Amino acid sequence: MLPPGQVAGVCMPGVMTAAPDPVSLVERALQASLEATGIAQNAARGKTDACIVVTDRTRSTTLPLSVPSLLDCLNSLGVPDSRITVISGGGMHAADTRADLEITLGPEVLARVATAVDEPDNDGAMVRLGTTSYGTPVEVLRIFVEAGIKIGVTNVNSCMLAGWSGGGKIVLPGVTSRRTIYENHKRFTAILAELRCASLMGVMPPQNAVRADIEEAAAIAGIDLVVNTVQDPQRRLVDLYCGDQIAAQRDAGARMAPHVEVSLAQPVDVLVSAVGDPALEVSLFQGGSRV
Repeated sequence: MLPPGQVAGVCMPGVMTAAPDPVSLVERALQASLEATGIAQNAARGKTDACIVVTDRTRSTTLPLSVPSLLDCLNSLGVPDSRITVISGGGMHAADTRADLEITLGPEVLARVATAVDEPDNDGAMVRLGTTSYGTPVEVLRIFVEAGIKIGVTNVNSCMLAGWSGGGKIVLPGVTSRRTIYENHKRFTAILAELRCASLMGVMPPQNAVRADIEEAAAIAGIDLVVNTVQDPQRRLVDLYCGDQIAAQRDAGARMAPHVEVSLAQPVDVLVSAVGDPALEVSLFQGGSRV
């Protein structure tokens, strides 16, 4: 029990209003983005193999809401479920099990389409596509590379390496090799030293070379569309940003920032932070994404 007067204050995330009709919001946003990004036109030209990369169990998402709607939209364009693969983009995380996928995606999705996980240590499962201007080898999961339509579905939150999650991060580290991930992530400490800070949360390019490298690798991999969700602490959908991996991610981050950035009225000797997200509590390291 702390002595009276020793608590400087308690900071909580700002209140966010959940979307009143999340299903309609998702459907409208997806249909518009499939047209705007040229995916609808490509499907009409015969590109009917699609890969959808989604976040793994370490992120709270609205995947059971958004992925079925995305599958329906692709079906309407002539892409059948039999030509669609959903990949759990876990990067170097321990791979999602079938039980994990059933929780994150929902049983409906697993019954409709094939699923896969990243294989960061399997050279035979990777394709080398080149090198970023930062010197990172771009080695991407072959299933994703060879798909005619490449889509990422992810949420946006603060991230201690990439500033904000979402966007091209679904590709790197999501579906890349361990070599690629190591080369990208090793820049983290050098940037911290240069900026004299303890985290890169909220820091974006050009200061954040980790994020810039991620986005360059995602562009080389040829991602067509990113679906970025913004959700409240109860995992309810608040908003949806679809489109170019950079533009949509920036818009989603700007939408989220006012609700998660808090300030203390005075300096404190001890700061106690709670993660507040069951998905991020799978490991101590993941909890740092909310500190």
